Amino acid sequence: MLRPITRGGRAYGNLGKNKKAISDFTKAIKINPNYAKAFNNRAAGYFYTKNYVKSWQDVLTAEKLGYNTKFTRSLLKVQNKEI
Repeated sequence: MLRPITRGGRAYGNLGKNKKAISDFTKAIKINPNYAKAFNNRAAGYFYTKNYVKSWQDVLTAEKLGYNTKFTRSLLKVQNKEI
């Protein structure tokens, strides 16, 4: 059930339709609140729409759920330099 939703979210993100991508990843998270990859992907959508607060919230949630990617590490590295 999640696969079509997350595929749609990734496709929208690749097309630059980040608001639609965010919507799809939000649907996936509602179905499975422990789906770390959906949090990470939604964080990217928020980042590209310049909603940095929500992006950070999702990055940190994804990390707490055990998901750590190059994107996540890059954001955390930038945050540590700014602190």
